[in-house]
Amino acid sequence: MTDEPPRPATIGQILRGLTLEGIVLWDCSVERGSAPGSSTKHVNGSINLEPGLSEDGLILVLAKGTWEFTNDDEESIVTVSATFAITYEGDLSSADVDQTELVTQLGRSAIVQVTPFHREFLATITNRLGIDAFYLPLMRKNDIKIVAK
Repeated sequence: MTDEPPRPATIGQILRGLTLEGIVLWDCSVERGSAPGSSTKHVNGSINLEPGLSEDGLILVLAKGTWEFTNDDEESIVTVSATFAITYEGDLSSADVDQTELVTQLGRSAIVQVTPFHREFLATITNRLGIDAFYLPLMRKNDIKIVAK
């Protein structure tokens, strides 16, 4: 029997050790554009992630989605944004891994978990605004691009 030092945890092991505590709507807004009417022809949008720690030690990821709905002339009809807060419980303090890679992988996990909430928010808000209904398409693995800051 040898006394081998414990192996450092992999990023996958660290992420599997986290517990999803909740996903809540943190903030939302709707800005009317200058274009008349409600017939949307184009939608440009993105979801940006900001990982960090909350005051009570939970791991917090803010996922802000912003979508601009435009007409055929690319004039803005409405811009909709929604920020969801995703909280995880777990310990990252002993993680002896590349922090940039850890944040990237945490972002991949968070985006998959929060996208259904953005999808439902957009479907509901476009219906309530009386503009053409918009349903956020399903994501494929290659659609996820995380840039760690």
